[in-house]
Amino acid sequence: MTKTGIHALLLTLVVSVSTYAQAWNRKPVHQTFYSEGASAGDIDGDGITDLVAGPLWFRGPSFEESFEIAPARQFPISSYSDQFFSHVFDANADGHNDVLVIGFPGQAARLYLNPGPQSLDQAWALHEVADVVDNESPSIVDLVPGGLPEIVCGRESRYGYYEAGTDPTLPWTWHGITRAGACSGRFEHGMGVGDVNSDGRMDLLNKTFWWEQPSEASSDELWQPHRWAPQPGLPGGAQICVDDLDDDGDADIVSSLSAHGHGLAWFEQIGDGEFVQHDIMGDSSTDNDYGVVFSQLHAVVLADVNSDGRKDIVTGKRWMAHNGHDVGGLQEPVLYWFENVKADQTHFVPHLIDNDSGVGTDILVADLDGDQRLDVVSASKRGLTVHLQNDLASQAAPTAWRQSEGRDQSKYANGLSPEQAAEQMLTDDGFTVDVVAAEPELTQPIAMCFDARGRIWVIEGHTYPTKAPEGQGRDRVIILEDTDSDGAFETKTTFIEGINLASGIEVGFGGVWIGAAPELLFIPDADHDGKPDGPPQVLLNGWGYQDTHETLNSFTWGPDGWLYGCHGVFTHSEVGKPGSPPSERVKMNAGVWRYHPTQHRFEVYAHGTSNPWGVDFNDQGDWFISACVIPHLYHMIQGGRYQRQGGQHFNAATYDDIKTIADHAHFAGRVSEHAYWGDMPIEQRSTPLDTSVLGGGHAHCGLAIYNADVFPLNYRQNLFFHNLHGHRVVQETLVRDGSGYVGLHQPDFALARDHKQIGVGIMVGPDGALYTSDWYDIQTCHNRDQEVWDRTDGRLYRIRYGDIRPQSFDLWSESTDQLVERLRSNNGFFARQAQRVLSERAAASLLVDSVAGQLARIIDDSSLPRDRLRAVWTYAGIGAANDPQLIAWMNDRDPYVRGWAVQLAGEAMKPLLSPLLDEVAKLSKSDKSLVVQRYIVSLLQRIPVSQRWQIVKPLLANGINPNDRNLPFLVWYALEPMAVEDPARAMELAETSGLPSLFRFAVRRVVGSRVGRDTLMSWLSETKSTATRALVLTELIDDAKRRGGVTMPDRWPERMKQLSLVHEQGISNLARELAIQYGDESVFPYLRERLADRSLPKSERLSALSSLRSAGDAMLPKQVFALLDDASVSTEAVAALASFDDPAIADKLLQSFPHLTPAAKLAAMNWLSSRKATTERLVHAMESQVIEPKSVPAYIVRQAVSWGDPDLLVRIERSWGRIASSSQEKQSAYKKYRSVLTPPMIAKANASAGRSIFEANCGTCHRLFGEGGMIGPDITGANRTSVDYWLENILEPNALIGRAYQMTKFLTTDGRVIAGIVNEENEDAITVQTATEKIVLPVDEIEERSLSEVSMMPEGQLQPMSDDQVRSLFKYLMSPHQVKRPNDHPTSASRPKNPNTTIVEAETIKNVEASGGQVRSQAMKHFGNDWSGDQQLWWTGADPSQTLTLNVVVPTSDGNFDVSIFFTQARDYAIISVGLDDQEVKQQDFYSGEVTMGPPMTFADVSISSERLLPLKITIVGKNDQAVAGYMVGIDRIEFTPSQTSN
Repeated sequence: MTKTGIHALLLTLVVSVSTYAQAWNRKPVHQTFYSEGASAGDIDGDGITDLVAGPLWFRGPSFEESFEIAPARQFPISSYSDQFFSHVFDANADGHNDVLVIGFPGQAARLYLNPGPQSLDQAWALHEVADVVDNESPSIVDLVPGGLPEIVCGRESRYGYYEAGTDPTLPWTWHGITRAGACSGRFEHGMGVGDVNSDGRMDLLNKTFWWEQPSEASSDELWQPHRWAPQPGLPGGAQICVDDLDDDGDADIVSSLSAHGHGLAWFEQIGDGEFVQHDIMGDSSTDNDYGVVFSQLHAVVLADVNSDGRKDIVTGKRWMAHNGHDVGGLQEPVLYWFENVKADQTHFVPHLIDNDSGVGTDILVADLDGDQRLDVVSASKRGLTVHLQNDLASQAAPTAWRQSEGRDQSKYANGLSPEQAAEQMLTDDGFTVDVVAAEPELTQPIAMCFDARGRIWVIEGHTYPTKAPEGQGRDRVIILEDTDSDGAFETKTTFIEGINLASGIEVGFGGVWIGAAPELLFIPDADHDGKPDGPPQVLLNGWGYQDTHETLNSFTWGPDGWLYGCHGVFTHSEVGKPGSPPSERVKMNAGVWRYHPTQHRFEVYAHGTSNPWGVDFNDQGDWFISACVIPHLYHMIQGGRYQRQGGQHFNAATYDDIKTIADHAHFAGRVSEHAYWGDMPIEQRSTPLDTSVLGGGHAHCGLAIYNADVFPLNYRQNLFFHNLHGHRVVQETLVRDGSGYVGLHQPDFALARDHKQIGVGIMVGPDGALYTSDWYDIQTCHNRDQEVWDRTDGRLYRIRYGDIRPQSFDLWSESTDQLVERLRSNNGFFARQAQRVLSERAAASLLVDSVAGQLARIIDDSSLPRDRLRAVWTYAGIGAANDPQLIAWMNDRDPYVRGWAVQLAGEAMKPLLSPLLDEVAKLSKSDKSLVVQRYIVSLLQRIPVSQRWQIVKPLLANGINPNDRNLPFLVWYALEPMAVEDPARAMELAETSGLPSLFRFAVRRVVGSRVGRDTLMSWLSETKSTATRALVLTELIDDAKRRGGVTMPDRWPERMKQLSLVHEQGISNLARELAIQYGDESVFPYLRERLADRSLPKSERLSALSSLRSAGDAMLPKQVFALLDDASVSTEAVAALASFDDPAIADKLLQSFPHLTPAAKLAAMNWLSSRKATTERLVHAMESQVIEPKSVPAYIVRQAVSWGDPDLLVRIERSWGRIASSSQEKQSAYKKYRSVLTPPMIAKANASAGRSIFEANCGTCHRLFGEGGMIGPDITGANRTSVDYWLENILEPNALIGRAYQMTKFLTTDGRVIAGIVNEENEDAITVQTATEKIVLPVDEIEERSLSEVSMMPEGQLQPMSDDQVRSLFKYLMSPHQVKRPNDHPTSASRPKNPNTTIVEAETIKNVEASGGQVRSQAMKHFGNDWSGDQQLWWTGADPSQTLTLNVVVPTSDGNFDVSIFFTQARDYAIISVGLDDQEVKQQDFYSGEVTMGPPMTFADVSISSERLLPLKITIVGKNDQAVAGYMVGIDRIEFTPSQTSN
């Protein structure tokens, strides 16, 4: 093994030494990949059990000596072994145990004869006894009575067995016991042997059926089949095991559900051959009661591990089965046993055996050492590992997270005294909650930290939620101190008062660091006496506070000596030193930032997420944050860009971003259903029980990673943070996943059971306890109303394990030697403080030279990776890490030391000197550790583009795993500016990278420049790949649309001629569309014809319309007039008239107005209001009732009055209503609507009618419950239970305007006024989102541009509504969940099904072939209930013209069926064509503004035969103009219903 082996990333494990190490003695035999299975028996005849694994046997009991059975062959991890299974038995009855080996599926079985104890150093005689063994889980078992064990498997599409004759060295006889077609081939998954019907005879099972062994087996007799699987179509797991698991006298079944996916279940036999499925594990940690989840369960065994008489399950993860390309393929190779426990009912409790061995295709469970206890042997790509059972009682029983105790929030208190609150807090056994400080001594604690003397510094935030006038800040900083070392912080002093909107605090480097937007302050306290040495110094300013609960927060000293903090998404900052110009400032609105305390440098560490208010790092120095609304947990990597709650990334070339590491949510269903912003039990119901059981809701605050040694082992390195609506501290655990992690659900840590508990901060103390602050208020979430907050409360708790552990220390007074020794502390608090104090002394030139040597000895000599990394960080922090030292660390044995050397090399953000650059390039070429690769790609963003080429090329050649959750994104962020500098070179690197998204992103980036477009013209000529042609054409088209058209490249006519000769329909269509963008009028007739053809799919006609509109076809108005009666396209057709100024258009629109669809009427009104002359026509139509005034939306009225014509305003107000409101009128409006919106009145209103009103007036811009527009903010998370909240925002929409929603007005050269939000801007065009459509405005068509001081949301929204309509709207807005529309039908999942319909869940189809992208299952439960089984088959990363073929096993009888395919639709889903067998190809557009189930695509009267697979071919055609270019496809299920011809 070399340090750069792929398994090196697992050397630094996330899990500390844990209790499973005491329960099992781990004995690694070797780390070489020989085989995927092992067996045991006495090979040398000494009476001691030996091991056989692949071509070697290992002498027991030490297993240290090995001998060859056959020539030993080592296999690369990217390949497969020829040794999958083995079995030890005396085949030829000579008294010596022989070995039967089954190799790769579909190959022969080999019998090796033991030459005898005296000749074991000789070659064993080889005999091929079976020519073909199909199925990936064959059995070697005594199936039929008498003789040697049989080989049970598949062959030539049948299941059966091979039986030895009188001479076992001759080929064994095959007996097929099923009809042909039962076994789908060599790679069939899932098979087992067991007595299913308890008749004393062994039966055979596959993933769907079991075949009953007859009472008198005949070699020619077929066994009787019986269906056992409750759900047909499972992809198939591994060994299917049979035993009476629940002690009820009949046989039950255990099986993994997908050998290359997730799932483990037991199937209870409840009647004669009827089974009920009980899931043990799924694809999320919340699918298992104990938070355990792993994939690739390719080996399963039943065995009584703990000798209690009940069979337990032993299984694990098959590591790198397909080289990491399977779901979860890069996660830790764990090995578990699931204890069969029966209390009220049978359930299985997971116990970890090991996290660095996993399983192969088989797992051996046997008593190897003769102590009457079962041991476990793993043979896999990780090598051969023996796990000897030691003391299972020493392994702490895991705690189930799924508990109802304390989760019924309707029973929570509405206010407790501090002492009562501590007493009532529900914690695990052994934990105690103490009140450290509380009101009146402590109020409104908004931030806190410890210092190097163990004092607690707390900010009391009385200014929040609004910034006070200059000099009127009301925040203060207090210090709590345990002066008598009794564990009670009895001494309180005030450090400073009058701070304005303080939100973050840390202590170090001679003072106190405070965040108080717009400033980062430093208050000197060099002597640490708790008294300011001078006034606050402003280090940085420009911090935004538009949203005051998203300002700079969560100050934490990092392992690298920088001060880290968080920042929210709806607060916009431009940070710099006081007086610095805009060009020297750093823009930020979401993510993690850092500031160097001595170099005074500020930078954004990582961009994105939502409103993080909690950040911490683990023992490896990896950062994590807790978040709100969007998924709650992220691993923050330097240079990363992460999923955002709203708004756009600063870098427009961030085409995709890194997602959450949480595999679960803390709420049930959609976030919209259980996310109550402002959990006020007086006004609304409490959080539902299902959400409370999962954690309490969507909002989180604070974060601490437990890095001390006081809590029990299973808590260490876990993440603890507050769940606000759950009023508790939740916890997560981390497992390695490639270059990053997955966050798994763990039991809630501390439940307050009090609605007023609002946890903010959490930190690990010097005593190993957790300290948590509590804002304590009835108002849970942010509210900018000063009056709703109770300013008199606040608490600080200590949650300890065991006794109080008083601490007395002063690290500032300790010697250097003492501080260095503190780096080895098992309490990370002391290590962190000591590291910082050493850095402080280095900055003050107070360190002796010997410190570097002391640190170097820890790095060289320590066996603990944790301590070595602390020494590395400190070495760098004191300024001792020069280039030669970094180069030395880059050759270290630990991937994290190598990785940190890389990160430290880029700290200066300057060019690397040659030796260091060469070493990084060398590392990128050879290091297989995904962790090290992660550090390398992060470094790339910090060095000049000119130096990146030397690193990127060998790195990509070394191989970046496309399934890693971080690396493909980080590689693109580094390559993006390189694509600008040298498009051809960057595209060549991207195309050969093996990363599908990288080439697509590179094309999208280079298309924006003339040089890039010329490069792409060459690619169109040179490539032979249809997929590449389609991708390049699509990106050229999209770019031209974004720019409102571009100048035709010189080489385009030649390319067009070549493309016209290409026979693929998709390519010729794309070429024509691009020709339109280049102004080629020769394609106009073709497009006009397609637009007029009403027999074509809507998506094809709209595509033609879009092309004609963008090309400015002069004949378009005439064609639109002919389409006004065509409801499928009339709305888009009217909108296409925007750039045409012709009085005849107004005449035609008004003439046709009564007959238009509601959406087309809005488009018509929008056109009429876009010019002054036609606005007068609109007003006249309102006056004459041609247009009903109350049907005119407020935004149309605002557009009309924007012309500034007083007479027009009078006419509009006469017909529509009062528009501009005085302050007095607004107060009258408040009074009026409060009187009609009382709780009893709202309770009687019609929420369904309110939904229709919302969709007509608000839904164009706003999303609620996951549906609606994306223009304005998602209001699902608003304080929706408050009438005043809604009135404030509806009646006064301009009171507070988020920057992202500020409207811009454009006057065009042809006299139009366009008002909307600027979505995108380049040198050629501006993309504007109006209230009705997205418009691309060429820059040369803009006469004036001005930023409006009003919100895009207009005033007067309620003006035309009746009181009943207003009440219905408010009832819907305040509803805790989605309601049906007045005429809604049941959803597709809940719609009653034909009882004769057979369903195939798409995610269970295993015979899948994709010409590009990745195919995997996706959990859909958070999107609603439309998806049966809560999952879909998800095809991502593909491009136009690429195909996905599903070969479907139809679990039904022969005949004719109507086949309905249910697809998902969403904003980044593709237009696809679908071919089913020999049926006519259908095409459909699956774009939708929200994630929903699309209409089924049905093929009628399809002939089905159970003897063959049914091919389903999907081709990506393109995308809707409104769609994000994701080209995704989601398939929920396929339904087979007997057609009428079959009846």
